[in-house]
Amino acid sequence: MVRNSEFYSILTDVAELTKIVNNVNAQFDNTAWRSFMQWDVPQIDLTFGVLSKDYDISPMAAVIDTNAPKPDLGGNGINMYYDSMPSIGGKVTFTKNDFRNIAALQNTALGDSQMVDKLWSSVDRVIRGAHNRLNQMVFSGLTNGSIVINATNNPSGIPFSLDLRIPAGQKLKAGFNQSTKAAWSDGTNSDPVQDLIDMYQKSVTDKHPFGMYLMSLAKWNSFCAHPKVKSWVRNRMDSSNANRAIAPQEVQRELDMFYLPPIVILEQSYTQMVDGRQVAITDGFDEDFVVGCPIGYLGTIKNAIPASILAGVPSTPDAAFTYLEQNRFALLSLWDAQTIKHTLELEAVAVPTINVPFDIYTLDTATAAS
Repeated sequence: MVRNSEFYSILTDVAELTKIVNNVNAQFDNTAWRSFMQWDVPQIDLTFGVLSKDYDISPMAAVIDTNAPKPDLGGNGINMYYDSMPSIGGKVTFTKNDFRNIAALQNTALGDSQMVDKLWSSVDRVIRGAHNRLNQMVFSGLTNGSIVINATNNPSGIPFSLDLRIPAGQKLKAGFNQSTKAAWSDGTNSDPVQDLIDMYQKSVTDKHPFGMYLMSLAKWNSFCAHPKVKSWVRNRMDSSNANRAIAPQEVQRELDMFYLPPIVILEQSYTQMVDGRQVAITDGFDEDFVVGCPIGYLGTIKNAIPASILAGVPSTPDAAFTYLEQNRFALLSLWDAQTIKHTLELEAVAVPTINVPFDIYTLDTATAAS
């Protein structure tokens, strides 16, 4: 099959493909993980190290005699741990049938635009998949304290896990500081507002006050509908009408006026390919959890230089390489003349890590404290 149309030439023209890749990737300049992570410096070795601080509290200087030696005040607790980075990636393939359909489009009025749309959506699919995986890693890591990749959320890949070192004492459960301990699903005995107050107060007492709560949209909606929350808001508003409807905006306003950190609502959903079909997965930001964390970056995404760069692999008419995310994502456009197949493949070696685990608190609202 002769590939003589503009569509095919774009696939293996590095300059043209790079333009498309960069334009598509620009859509993800504000993707969710960028609010919490920065790229680390690319490295050659696949093993990474993470430096985290235990304490930021300086002890008072000692009152000593003029000629006495100065006592050691100690240093900030510094932890270092090491692990290996996994690869993340995916591909889309143009088959014989796709090429027949594309050739047929060339004879229609909208043929050129539809062919470009096909290419654009294919590039979007592989790039979006990489960003979605980083989002899923960040949010599952924040809620669970570790990144766990398994057969459920990664049916086409390998298992992987990374403990992000959030202290066990900061992984809280519903009612942890109340005499009656109950999950938030118990509308009679649980007290979600008090849990948020206690969660923040614990961080203040620990000298690690967090700057915001993270909550899924589903959890926020159920929080606002909780009988104890609505009652708390009515009391704050001096409303004597026990049946007065309470809007989510009123809940947020009263929490703000109580000088609690702001609640940031997250809504992330992901899919995976299983037996050729897209299947929804739910283990991004776990809706059973509320997270307290600093405002700003929590860590870095460790990453390695693509092997194609290290090996100095040149682009050819049948195999064109282009790179994005400052050379952290490698995209290969590969033509197989024998099978009449063209593949767009993206690969990156990357994993999110947290540098401030002692500043992060999680609250499991579905499980009562013991």
